[in-house]
Parts: sequence; structure tokens; C-alpha cells
Amino acid sequence: MLFVYGHPEWKPIVTAYIGLLLMGGCFISLGLFISSLTKNQIVAGMVTFAVFLLLWVITWIGSAAGPTAEKVTQYLSIVDHFDDFGKGVHRHDALHLLPELHHVRVVPDRQVGR
Repeated sequence: MLFVYGHPEWKPIVTAYIGLLLMGGCFISLGLFISSLTKNQIVAGMVTFAVFLLLWVITWIGSAAGPTAEKVTQYLSIVDHFDDFGKGVHRHDALHLLPELHHVRVVPDRQVGR
């Protein structure tokens, strides 16, 4: 319907659907992991729901805790990562974890043999 009555850009829409697919895969894999740790299906379902709920609202918790905790909780938040992915934002938050990568120089393939 959107393409019939309007002319939206298709690339952000496809990117958002790919992000949704990847987030669904993340949910399924984490749920299967939690399920493998317990023998009871009800316990596995409740723990999985609690973990996903925590990852969903963790930004709200961090905003009330302070600026340092807010940065940590934004890094753990599923919603913030999905919003950035859907908007096409490319962040380099993980580079501070590996400071030795700041000095890595990328060499194009045609210059490797010289």
C-alpha cells in the first residue's frame, strides 16, 4: 500500500526489516540458551521474558542513575541499537574497548603486493 500511494525510499525500509530479522534471531538464540539452562519450560519462559524486558527498559534505568551509567545502559539497550540500525547510524562505541585498533591502517588490495 505504501508503494502504491506514495514513493518512499526502499533502502531504509529494507534495512529496517533486516534489522528486525536480526533482532528476532537474537531473541530466539538467547531464549534457546536460557531454555537449555533449565529443565522447566515455564521457568525458561519467565526468565527469558524477564531478560528481554530488562534489555528493553534498561535505558530508562540508566537515565535515572547518572551520566556514566547512562552510557553503559545505552550500550546494552536493544532499542537504541535497533533505532540506530534502522536509521543507518554507524557508531564506533566499541573502539574504546580495543585502543590498539585506533592505529590500524587499512591498505587497499592493489597495494598489498608492492
